[in-house]
Amino acid sequence: MSQLAKRSSSQAQAHAEAGLRYETALEIEHRGLEQWTRDIFEYGRELSLFTLARFNQNLGTWRALGNRNNVGEVFHCQCDSAQKETTAHLAEAGKLLQLTMADRDG
Repeated sequence: MSQLAKRSSSQAQAHAEAGLRYETALEIEHRGLEQWTRDIFEYGRELSLFTLARFNQNLGTWRALGNRNNVGEVFHCQCDSAQKETTAHLAEAGKLLQLTMADRDG
């Protein structure tokens, strides 16, 4: 094989390998983008469900407050609501942290 043919063959092989690396990089990027999209969707879904639950709980609290007969009952109702809300917010923060950490590890 002539020098020119060898050089041309090695250049063609180098181009093919570079193309393969480029294709592999695109596939990796595509998989990463798909995973990121799924993770963002799950995070948004979790926040939406939490917001809906909080809205429903707040609505229930306001209804309960409207049915109270004295200041002591109103205060007790508000304390119960605050305790439930605090527990729910802490639990949600834990869920979101788990989702975030799973995204970093995954």
